[in-house]
Amino acid sequence: MNRLLNILFFLLTIGSLASCTTVTNLTRVSPTPVPTLAGMPSDGSPPPAVLEIDGVTQTAGVGTYCWSGQTASGETVTACADMIGIPTAPEPLIASSPVMARLSLPLAEPPSQLSLSAFQVSSVHELPDTAGEYRWWSFTEGFTSELSLQTSQEINLELAPGLYVFYVFAVWDGQGDVSYGFLVDVK
Repeated sequence: MNRLLNILFFLLTIGSLASCTTVTNLTRVSPTPVPTLAGMPSDGSPPPAVLEIDGVTQTAGVGTYCWSGQTASGETVTACADMIGIPTAPEPLIASSPVMARLSLPLAEPPSQLSLSAFQVSSVHELPDTAGEYRWWSFTEGFTSELSLQTSQEINLELAPGLYVFYVFAVWDGQGDVSYGFLVDVK
């Protein structure tokens, strides 16, 4: 009877742990004519975007995505990941208001959909560190606006002083969608 209870407890524990982790589905398919992504990570995740303020750049944290492309070795990979929050760099870019920034996307072709959300955050919105190299944030109230469908563009925002997450959502037809997170401290 004790052995049966131990096995049942083990199975319940494994089931609980599995339900608390981020799920990533990787599907490998035979090579098809999909554009090659220069710099595409070998795990199939999309390449990051970059935000520049006053000559200082920050590489985005890659959040939730569903992405297809060819790796440098020519293998076609489709990968999807659902993140619990928005990852950003640990240290914010420093800006003054109005914030004047340049967003640069990683692909040569423009996206078919592109939006920016900006919301003020504090320690209350920061999630426990799960990966070590990023800070993770929960969504909070802010504003969202559609951006021009360009691979590089200026963004000008009038913001009150404080710490902000800039959440960028981009869709490329035939490639997939990806969310990016940046951290900006407005003085």
